[in-house]
Amino acid sequence: MEHQKCLETAILAGEILIRSGAETYRVEETMRYILSAIPSVMSEAFALPTGVFASILVENQPVITLVKRIDKRGINLSSISEVNVISREVVSSVISMNEAYDRLSSIKPKAYSRTIHNLSIAFLIAGFVLLLNGSLFDSLISLINGIFLILVLEGARKIESNPFISTLVGATVITIGAIFLKSIFKAIDTDVITIASMMPLVPGTAITNAIRDTLQGDYMSGSARALEAVVIAISIAIGVACGLGLLGGLL
Repeated sequence: MEHQKCLETAILAGEILIRSGAETYRVEETMRYILSAIPSVMSEAFALPTGVFASILVENQPVITLVKRIDKRGINLSSISEVNVISREVVSSVISMNEAYDRLSSIKPKAYSRTIHNLSIAFLIAGFVLLLNGSLFDSLISLINGIFLILVLEGARKIESNPFISTLVGATVITIGAIFLKSIFKAIDTDVITIASMMPLVPGTAITNAIRDTLQGDYMSGSARALEAVVIAISIAIGVACGLGLLGGLL
């Protein structure tokens, strides 16, 4: 029973870390720490961006293996921090395995409200306009394009669209939006507003994790995350091309 609970705790910790955007090597390391809390057993942990695997071999008993498929991933650093704290307490015998499992089960993603999240997207775009040497007027007008992107992302979230489609549609809309705004405000820089509006869609975390996993020697996970970043980048490129193809004559 103790071995089963240890395995379930390790799997749960790995699942939370993957869902929260942790690097694959960090996930495996945390799972191994938890599994090592029970002495005199052989254990293995393996993680991918789409699933976690763990097994325990107890002498004169069958191997116990658990697998958890993960289909949704995001970014939540607070959850990663909480899991790390719990795993350290388990290894240090500060808490029992049952307590660790209960605390992991109670972890809830600490996210900002949708209003704050959406406002951040709009002001992020406006800030990037200034970083790209756009004028203050360009920055203010780009907030309108930010609203267009927010509407697309909110709609995609409600219908649970996959990232490729939502990114493609978002890139198309912001490109069309920039061209539309140019037809009204002749003085704005369409290129700067379009590029700045893409920034919330850029897969920065996927690229960073791909590099970190690769440098740690985890080439499979590194390649998977790199491919994820490439697919999103391609969807952005296709979206911009669609927008320019539809309304490019108005530039």
